[in-house]
Amino acid sequence: MKEREVNILITSAGRRGALVKCFKDTIKKMGKYCGKVVSVDASTLAAALYISDKHYIVPPIFASNYIDTLLEICSKENIKLIIPTIDTELLLLSQNKKKFGENGVIVAISDPKAVETCSDKLKTFQFFKENNIPTVDTFSYYQVDKMKNINYPLFIKPCGGSASINVYRINNRKELDFFINYIENPVVQEYAEGQEFTLDILADLGGKVINVVPRERIEVRAGEINKGKTVKEEKLIEYGKIIVEILGGIGPITIQCFKKGDEIKFIEINPRFGGG
Repeated sequence: MKEREVNILITSAGRRGALVKCFKDTIKKMGKYCGKVVSVDASTLAAALYISDKHYIVPPIFASNYIDTLLEICSKENIKLIIPTIDTELLLLSQNKKKFGENGVIVAISDPKAVETCSDKLKTFQFFKENNIPTVDTFSYYQVDKMKNINYPLFIKPCGGSASINVYRINNRKELDFFINYIENPVVQEYAEGQEFTLDILADLGGKVINVVPRERIEVRAGEINKGKTVKEEKLIEYGKIIVEILGGIGPITIQCFKKGDEIKFIEINPRFGGG
């Protein structure tokens, strides 16, 4: 039987060498399938490029020819699947899913509405509340400014931020006043207590969840897990499936939450592979 070729493109490869290796190893084990892993990045210093079977240097994500460049590479390398990896490219690739689809390429990304919900922490909070998902109270900076009774500590972070950049614990009003002016478009969140988990989730192209794997975050650096362990927490698995299927998520998705005793509070959804 002739092998079917399935070539994969990983965008903004950066330091995602482990991810590249996982896809390469999986393709080798797929029996009747063959293929290669191609990666792209705007920097020649992106380490994952050199682990891939083939790589290209591409324009920055917001360059006018970024999508056309990816389409050219997909045509040249007979790419069947694109795996996005960083937050800044998710909405752009989601908005261009149809264009890639017309060229026989699947982009493993949720639709724009879901991506927009995940990329805005106030919208994520509203999504959780509307669907009765336990979460931390989240406020815009002007809401907090009108509040008289505030329970500290709090967290402050950019509304559209990622990778734990400009995320700070707030212990008093003086710190709050400073960081509200320091961070661009900040949101303030209730301080979540307990053990932090990431749920690694995979949904099919119809938005049906295939698997949920809770991962306990033991040590975190720059927002990405450095040490962790997978655990079978049935309640977390059930919530992960519910959240992604209501959201209409597609492909790899990570959800972050805190668990203290029987209480769970969800704080974030990322419609991509996690750093771990």
